[in-house]
Amino acid sequence: MLGEGTRDELISLGTLREYSMGSSLFTEGDTSNYLVALRSGWVKVVATTEEGGLSLLALGSRGDLIGEQASEQPALSSHLDANYRRVPGRDELGR
Repeated sequence: MLGEGTRDELISLGTLREYSMGSSLFTEGDTSNYLVALRSGWVKVVATTEEGGLSLLALGSRGDLIGEQASEQPALSSHLDANYRRVPGRDELGR
């Protein structure tokens, strides 16, 4: 778990983005190297089941970091209008 100072520094590196309800922030299987730091709104994290249905894995809201634990992303979509920072990964930062 990140300390508050480290977390704030990490989030400050991000680019502010906004999405409207129903928009996709990630698609399932996306291997992008970034985090989503939610500032407002709600998002759903879902994955496709073996039977082809959708399984709700998590809900995200203000203050949540999403994408930090998965090497291959489930789908992430905005449930309500969302405002977030797209935090680049190590590859993009050159670290």
